[in-house]
Amino acid sequence: MRVRWTLRAVVVFACMCLLAPAIADAAVVHPLNTVTNPWIYLNAGIHDARLGMSDTKVRTRVGFVRIGTKKDSSYAGQTVYKSWFGKRIRSGVYAVMTYSNIHHVVWMFQINSSAPKTKKGIHVGSTAASLVKAYGSALKKNATDTYTTYTYGAIRGKGTDFYVRNSTKKITQILIRNW
Repeated sequence: MRVRWTLRAVVVFACMCLLAPAIADAAVVHPLNTVTNPWIYLNAGIHDARLGMSDTKVRTRVGFVRIGTKKDSSYAGQTVYKSWFGKRIRSGVYAVMTYSNIHHVVWMFQINSSAPKTKKGIHVGSTAASLVKAYGSALKKNATDTYTTYTYGAIRGKGTDFYVRNSTKKITQILIRNW
């Protein structure tokens, strides 16, 4: 009887030693969920998340806490999966939103929060003048009645689009996409 209890104690102790690092790690808030100023990487992604990654990988790397995911079959005749992260800005719009295809590969990051910034300090809320000063001739400009879009990178394929509301001359949204 004493040997059986000693063996159980050794097995329990060994299991605790093996599981202790995983349990301790689970108890710690992951630093990605507390990021206050994640970086925007032009034509690539946000924080540690990148275009072309699976949406399950992106969920833990985007720099904000995931709020939800929804399948949308009405997106230009395609099925996409939309995930939203961070604070709700207004109805249906969150700090960061991702779009992935039927194979769950992310093809677009939509940034609606002022927290993420490019290496040159550009963010949602920056002025068009500061955007042009930072990136100059690398930007392609397309104006409509309501918005002016400044594209860094390719018009088709990988690019970063800065949407500037004409009435305020401020960036209202940043898209990092591959289409």
